[in-house]
Amino acid sequence: EIWDLPPELLRNRDDNAVHEWLQRCVTDGEADALRLRDLVNATQATATDTLTLRSQQVIERVTRPLVMRGRAVGRVYGFRDLSERVAAHRRIAELSRTDALTGLPNRVELTGAVERAVASRARDESCFALLLVDLDRFSHVNESLGSSLADLVLVDITRRRRACVRQGDVIARVGGDQFALLVHQADAVAAEAAARRILEAVGQSMSFDDLQFTLTCSIGIAVS
Repeated sequence: EIWDLPPELLRNRDDNAVHEWLQRCVTDGEADALRLRDLVNATQATATDTLTLRSQQVIERVTRPLVMRGRAVGRVYGFRDLSERVAAHRRIAELSRTDALTGLPNRVELTGAVERAVASRARDESCFALLLVDLDRFSHVNESLGSSLADLVLVDITRRRRACVRQGDVIARVGGDQFALLVHQADAVAAEAAARRILEAVGQSMSFDDLQFTLTCSIGIAVS
């Protein structure tokens, strides 16, 4: 099941055909063939490695020598599907860097991006700007509409802001109703232009459950 072996390969008991099938399933078949060749030559070796299949499955392969009367006469291979575990680890890593509600980078990820921008400026004197965006009186939205609808508002605001951010710039959620924007290669004029785009995007009318309203925001700018 892990390798999705066709039933006829098992019925025909054709070892070469089975091995060819396994080799075709691996994303880097040539490298794996070399690895298996090394294992054949190292008759007493025990090995564990991880393979990525073309199906995007991640499997663990464990192999040990098959010993009879003190002599290695072959190899035993065991396989375990690690796809769910790998996906869970990736999800955990993603959640550590992103905001769960909006999918934006979080404060930790933004800090890393700012540090890289500072390092880049030290090398080539490139400039950048950091904008802190705070929704005005957003607590009123929470109190009057409820937290569930307030979350939908934040998601909609995120969508609008993404649309007005240049490729390569970083927009992050750093607090409940606070966002930040890191604008690369930006002087004061470019930073102000980015702020105006955000003000216009946030200020557009929105409607939820037959309620229509508009929001405003305050923006602070630091230019390096």
